[in-house]
Amino acid sequence: MLIAESTRRSRLSVLYGILAQSALSQFDANPPKTRRSAYFQNLITLLEMYRYETLRQPSHRAVLDRRETTKREFQQENMEAEVVERALKAAHNAVYATMSKEQMVEHLKGLFLQITQKDFNLAAKDIRHAKLFLETFAKALRN
Repeated sequence: MLIAESTRRSRLSVLYGILAQSALSQFDANPPKTRRSAYFQNLITLLEMYRYETLRQPSHRAVLDRRETTKREFQQENMEAEVVERALKAAHNAVYATMSKEQMVEHLKGLFLQITQKDFNLAAKDIRHAKLFLETFAKALRN
């Protein structure tokens, strides 16, 4: 394993795009018992951040990371968070337009929690909408 200092931060839009695509692939996992719940748990965290509008809070630093955050890094981090937030809003409006933000988050949280608990008795409509939400979110992040 290579250990080196990383001076570049990961782009949030890329990371969350990978997360959405990975979660999408889990819906088709065969057999369903092999689904990896970590993707859905991370999506629940993202949805909570969207609900409480905490996506733009400064990211936490490692204990030994002594570098100062430059103004440019701070602005870049805010722009990335804004891209993710816009993508979530786009997916929300495209799939769950009749629900408030809180209702949508609670609905998806419940669905993703069922998946993480290996509950396979999910309504086809709910699965279809969740997949469409993730597809729309991932697509919006790429634009």
